[in-house]
Amino acid sequence: MKPSKAPRLIVLLMTIAVSMLFASQSVMAQFEGVMATAWSPDGSKIAISGVNGLLQIRDTSNQIIRTFTGLGGNLLAVDWSPDSTKLVSGGDDGLVRIWNITNSQQLGILTGFGSYVQEVDWSPYGNKILATGVSNSYTLIVWNALTYQQVSAINAGNVYSAKWSPDSSKIVAGNGAGYVNIIAASLGNPITTYSVDSGVIPVSWSPDGNKIVAGTAAGEIKMWNSSTGASLSTYTGHVGQVAALAFSPNGQQIASAGFDGTVRVWSVATGQQIVSFTKPQSFTTSIAWSPDGSQLAFGGDNGTLEIVSVPLAPTATPTVDASPTPVTTDEPSQ
Repeated sequence: MKPSKAPRLIVLLMTIAVSMLFASQSVMAQFEGVMATAWSPDGSKIAISGVNGLLQIRDTSNQIIRTFTGLGGNLLAVDWSPDSTKLVSGGDDGLVRIWNITNSQQLGILTGFGSYVQEVDWSPYGNKILATGVSNSYTLIVWNALTYQQVSAINAGNVYSAKWSPDSSKIVAGNGAGYVNIIAASLGNPITTYSVDSGVIPVSWSPDGNKIVAGTAAGEIKMWNSSTGASLSTYTGHVGQVAALAFSPNGQQIASAGFDGTVRVWSVATGQQIVSFTKPQSFTTSIAWSPDGSQLAFGGDNGTLEIVSVPLAPTATPTVDASPTPVTTDEPSQ
């Protein structure tokens, strides 16, 4: 099973506002599906982006602090600068925009994609910005975050998502053809390629950089050791596409959001599900951990942002599955 060229865009057809909510904190954004969620590194704010030009900043009690106005189209991606003073967003107009969060001023526009910027990621050191999107060659593009000049464009195949490694030396990219590539950021060439049975949507690094996880269109979550290439665990439970995925700040848990309307939290040590949350009659499309790892914020096509508390994961011996070892390649997978 392979996803369509722009899997997140399925949600754009599902922007029916509903009010069947379960969480203790929720805010309705009428007819505005939430496509991306990002918790600020300083822990004080949450940014969301979505359909019909939705771009907002909220506090940790889920109250709106700032709404960016005058935006059109659908904003599929959002991320914070490491110092929590700026936002980067990407949308279906093919543009990546930098924002000052204090006055809503647009600081710069980064170009290079024809349409549909799928994901944006600010590097941990704050000096570069990475984005994935639709262009003639399905490139990953990297810009200098200070000058807004393009640094590199990497042909990594039909990429839906990409993330910087914690030390900014590598990029992990999820490929719609069923591959996960680890790419050397300085050279743009793949170091390792992992193959899975269906298209890869979200990817994430562990905070120590030793593990990567990928979510698939078939609902599985795969984890590998990023240094040895060994397959560590396969997490199952989602019915259908995994839309968002993130390691907890301490690296002991993984949170996933799916088109089945659930958010699930998994133990890295045991491979078992710790807790799940249900968002009735909704696709869950985005997820973000608080910096202290005690809460999750997530949104979906019903236009609400939920904030929930998360229990700590138990510790145990890691499980290992029998998945094939990765194939090393000198060329990016298409």
